[in-house]
Amino acid sequence: MAPFINVKSMAYFINVKSMSPFINFKSISIMLDNVKYLIFNICTLFSYALFCIAYLAVLSLLILPLQLHTPNVDLNSVTITSLNTEADSLTATFDLTFIFHSPINNNRTVSYSDLEARVSWSEKDNITLASTTLSSFTQEAKSVTVIRAKLTMADGFSNNSDVAIGIGAERDSGSLKIDVSLSGLFTLRDDDWEILIFDFGRLFVKFPAGSNNGRWTTKVVPRPVLMRPFMIGFGTFGIYLPFDCTFTSNVFSISD
Repeated sequence: MAPFINVKSMAYFINVKSMSPFINFKSISIMLDNVKYLIFNICTLFSYALFCIAYLAVLSLLILPLQLHTPNVDLNSVTITSLNTEADSLTATFDLTFIFHSPINNNRTVSYSDLEARVSWSEKDNITLASTTLSSFTQEAKSVTVIRAKLTMADGFSNNSDVAIGIGAERDSGSLKIDVSLSGLFTLRDDDWEILIFDFGRLFVKFPAGSNNGRWTTKVVPRPVLMRPFMIGFGTFGIYLPFDCTFTSNVFSISD
């Protein structure tokens, strides 16, 4: 039996050895196909990303001229003073500072009307805490106007209401979350009136420990924007806007 077993084992060894090149070639072929598939997917994804970037760039070029003829408003600071949640009714005073920028690429004056500033509490379905109407005013071309408004807490929030309790808890934790918005109408010289709406989003007003006075502020510098750069691929380019860089500034205070 030994010779028969040796011959059979040798034949099996020879067959496996003869198939090894075929097995190796098939494995290499599968690996190459996988690499090709991976490269194809990467190229497709990269092409799609370039298309999206180019689309956004063209869209920006179409929207930018419209933005240049629209006034812009920045919220510069919010100060809350005398926030009292222990009195019979919730009381507080809100001091807001807005910065109005006239349209960048326009030499016409801007008139504002029916302006309303509103402060809401973010944590309770945006319940309005205070609101006031700002006086109408006219802004010269290429100018920056600072508007200060003082609002008082609306009536109807007792000290045991969910609003008063929630606001007191946030104040004691060091930060009160509010929303500030500004709405109204504007017109450029004798054009039709257009709607002006700015929502400044959720703001975190910081309160020192044990204090009823809090403040939120941002570093906003009233200045003309000479260039608006945006990314295309791996490079950056800007759109240069030809206009006089001389801006004037006005300050007004409005109380409700």
